[in-house]
Amino acid sequence: MQEQSVSLNKNASFNKPPTRTESKSAQTDRIARAILLGERKAIDAKTRRLREARLEQQRLDELLAAPRK
Repeated sequence: MQEQSVSLNKNASFNKPPTRTESKSAQTDRIARAILLGERKAIDAKTRRLREARLEQQRLDELLAAPRK
């Protein structure tokens, strides 16, 4: 019986539970942030690929433009 009252005291909170609107808003916010994070990762990956392709193209152009012996 003593353990049960201790666990209730640990989990008890004086805060009111969020309203339905607040819960829905928090869920929408969490989903939107996840979408934005995914888009940011995709943009960063594309930028990295394009940068590597550009650098490779510049190396090839320099090799082709170098005077031949």
